Amino acid sequence: MKKVVAILCFLMSVVFVQAQKKVDTLEVKTNIYCSHFQVCETGDGMFKNNFIYNKGIKSYHVDDKTNIITVVYKPKKITPAEIRQAIAKMGFDADDVKADEEAHNKLDACCRKE
Repeated sequence: MKKVVAILCFLMSVVFVQAQKKVDTLEVKTNIYCSHFQVCETGDGMFKNNFIYNKGIKSYHVDDKTNIITVVYKPKKITPAEIRQAIAKMGFDADDVKADEEAHNKLDACCRKE
């Protein structure tokens, strides 16, 4: 009987830990003007050096052909609105959130909307 209780406790703790690790995926529409975004310092470099360090962001993928940023995140740590705001603060549009003008102007010329 003690073994059954121990196994049940163990299984419940595993389920609890897995529930805490829950992640969601968000697709954000943006505008990418750079023809070499994946190797551009102010293109993908901004995401590698800034965006990924936002609390709750697990990973991201920028598709410069479809202008979609796919973000895997922990919903208990960051909201979709905060993700869009973080993208906008780097100088890129994020769905209906417009890019921060000052940040956009600091991007290399290849990444800015002319």
